[in-house]
Amino acid sequence: MKLEALILSAVLAIPMAMMGQSMGNQNTNTNAYPKSNKNMTEMSTSDQHFLCTLAQEDHSEIDLARLALKKSTNPKVQEYAKSKILAADPSMEQQARTIAQQDNENISNTTNKMEKNECDKLSKLSGTQFDKEYMKYEAWKQEKDLGSVRQEITSTKNQTVKDYARKEEPPVKQAAQSAEQIATSLGVQTTASSKY
Repeated sequence: MKLEALILSAVLAIPMAMMGQSMGNQNTNTNAYPKSNKNMTEMSTSDQHFLCTLAQEDHSEIDLARLALKKSTNPKVQEYAKSKILAADPSMEQQARTIAQQDNENISNTTNKMEKNECDKLSKLSGTQFDKEYMKYEAWKQEKDLGSVRQEITSTKNQTVKDYARKEEPPVKQAAQSAEQIATSLGVQTTASSKY
């Protein structure tokens, strides 16, 4: 009888010990629980593209605004370059870079081919001719950027990117409206929906 009790307790002890060991492993497994400090929605490829594109475009718009201050003879165009671009775009660009870097995404300082061509074209102009071409481009560009920002607000699942896009919508909208008004006052036909 004592032998049977000893065997029975040994048989029961082994599974209990294994179960306790298994439960101990579950508690130390760091992958068993989500990281509480991590953003629950990762940045998508389209979020990364949005941030990279907007930051690069802001960078080139800053260059064009500086060119406008040198080439333009129109106070409205100069004021637009100062208040709508140079006062807003550097911080917008930096915020986009900061958010992208949180996801280990680096944003290049290179200007895309279309914007480089536009800068080259505008650098050869001056006075009224410069003003018209610059404001025509800005009206188109700001409207395009506004569409991108609004699209990102409705499509992104990443709250940080959504908050950034929401914050940037009003200044981009103001720049688009201002560019359109100045272009119209210069006698420039603009169609926001058509390609520049």
